[in-house]
Amino acid sequence: MKRQSHKHVANGLMVLMTCCATTIAQDGSAHPNWPGHGQLFVGACYQPIDRSPEQIDSDIALMKRAGFNVVRMCDLSWDSFEPSQGKFTFEWFDRIMDMMHANGIRVIVDIPGLPAPIWLHRAHPGVDIVNENGARVPPAERYMDNISDPDYVREAGLLADALTRRYAHHPAVIAVGYDNEIGNGFMSYSEADRQRFIDWLKTKYGTVANLNKAWATQRWSRRLNSFRGCRLAAGQRARTGRTLPGPPSLLVRGYGRSAFCRDLLNLDRGTFRILE
Repeated sequence: MKRQSHKHVANGLMVLMTCCATTIAQDGSAHPNWPGHGQLFVGACYQPIDRSPEQIDSDIALMKRAGFNVVRMCDLSWDSFEPSQGKFTFEWFDRIMDMMHANGIRVIVDIPGLPAPIWLHRAHPGVDIVNENGARVPPAERYMDNISDPDYVREAGLLADALTRRYAHHPAVIAVGYDNEIGNGFMSYSEADRQRFIDWLKTKYGTVANLNKAWATQRWSRRLNSFRGCRLAAGQRARTGRTLPGPPSLLVRGYGRSAFCRDLLNLDRGTFRILE
């Protein structure tokens, strides 16, 4: 609870001095009214999906009086823009974007790639998380999405394309980002995930000999004779209560997950560059 409250405070009000590495910003020279040297962007992460139209009007007026000049919006709201597969609705957000612009508030449009909507989980079960015991887990919490699943990657890309094309040239937009806390989700242990991890290992190490050397598999007699012998590390509890990592280690699995996140970001960077 304490950790959640800290995150809510951090997300409630922020001072944006620079855009993060996963944000593609427009050229500042084309915007002479942007804050310059010695000035700051001051604003908030704003969730209009939780507010009525009347409350949104009041919120924007309050932001203007408070001196806010930027908001970050759209994150965590995939199905508000795409309530069913391929059926996009933007009109409700057009009004909000226009109001922000009219009140001198710039917008960071955040592609809401996580959490995935329920309709995506129903249409493509591979998006569901599979736990260490091989059981499929329903998306009861946010970020319970298998971001390496090809169906997820495709649909997230289509969302990014549609949202970016809609708002890339809106006068309020200063940047387009991707997702809220990408990579901060649940790991999946399905056979499809294992195969994707093996493909990543082959690219990274080239040969099983190189993998064995890097992982020091001579320790504990854990040498592998082929990539097919690789399993997804989960860590097991011994009677002592200690977590016992096994090859591949949790650290290397984390590297693989980071690579999937990076590939996903690179996919959407391509969409952003097309629209520049």
